[in-house]
Amino acid sequence: VGMVDYDATKESTAVLQARLARHVLMKGFQAGSLVGLVAAVPIQALLGRSLSLPKAARTAGISSMIGTGLTGAMLASKMQNIEREGYE
Repeated sequence: VGMVDYDATKESTAVLQARLARHVLMKGFQAGSLVGLVAAVPIQALLGRSLSLPKAARTAGISSMIGTGLTGAMLASKMQNIEREGYE
C-alpha cells in the first residue's frame, strides 16, 4: 500500500499503535547508534587509546540499546495519554 492510498481511519487502534511503536523504536536505535559512534572517537582519543573498530562498534551497539530502551520507555509513557485520533 502506497502512502497515497493509505487511510489511517481504516486501521485498528492496535495496528496504529504498532506502527507508531516501530517507528519510534527504530529512530531510538538509529539515534543511539549515531551518538555511540560520534562519541567513541573523541572519548578514545581523550583516554589516550588507539582507535579501533571493535571498540567503536561495541560502543555503538551499547548506545543503540540504550537509545532504544529510552525511547521505548518514553513511548510507553506517552502512549498512555494518546487518544485514537492522535495515532491517525
